[in-house]
Amino acid sequence: MKYKLIASDLDGTLLNDAKQISPRTEAALKAAAEKGVVIVPATGRSLLGVPDMIKNYPYVDYVMTSNGALAYNLKEKKNLYVEPLAHEIIFKVMDLLEPYGAMWHLFAEKTVYYEYHGKQPGRGLPPDLQGNPYLPAPLQPDMRTYLENHPEFTVEKIDVYFNEPSERWKVWNIVETWDNVSIAAAFDYNMEVNAKQGDKGNGLIRLGRELGIKPEEMIAFGDGLNDILLLKAAGMPVAVANAVPELKTVAKEITLSNDEDGVAIAIEKYVLNEEN
Repeated sequence: MKYKLIASDLDGTLLNDAKQISPRTEAALKAAAEKGVVIVPATGRSLLGVPDMIKNYPYVDYVMTSNGALAYNLKEKKNLYVEPLAHEIIFKVMDLLEPYGAMWHLFAEKTVYYEYHGKQPGRGLPPDLQGNPYLPAPLQPDMRTYLENHPEFTVEKIDVYFNEPSERWKVWNIVETWDNVSIAAAFDYNMEVNAKQGDKGNGLIRLGRELGIKPEEMIAFGDGLNDILLLKAAGMPVAVANAVPELKTVAKEITLSNDEDGVAIAIEKYVLNEEN
């Protein structure tokens, strides 16, 4: 099988623990692109939070963000698609969160807006905003009122950070019964809610349709719970060694970890091998 598209999660997968792309991984991506393979970072981060080194790579034209709710053409600077999360769903999540000291963010309009109710200052700041000098201010006067007054405001997902994982599960068990959402997590105290079709798996299939690439012509990499649907959507699903156990069960292959050039090794095997 000749693979025409590589989709990879960023944190814990394509990026090493230093939040960098190793020289071997960069060389593998470049060589694949030179063979005409489309390279697509697929991340839970906002477009704001995608590292500049990724956005500026000449061989990366598209990126999926917010767990697949937004696909963006980096070269033409325009959306390929966006799958909005209904404001009514956000309000329902907020209602469930009232008993907890949670912090939540809206991934919206390609950036992030936050509302903090937590007991532990700084807990739950997403990786794409840690140390970011451009942290957006909260929506004013508060998130609920702003959304009620701005029905046109396009939200990609609501990202919630709890003080304790047990609190997360209490809310999770309720939200997962709703039939119009997709729910995922990147950390044990985190919960991410997207529209039903706004996950990485549906996003990958939709992007492939836009580009004329079939699912069986795709190879996908991941490490977390929010990568399960991404891997299920691809013909060749690959988990890095540091992936959560649930992801490894849906992978056809487990490569080395993100700190051991796992993505590069699999690309060399399945994409750059002259027999493929």
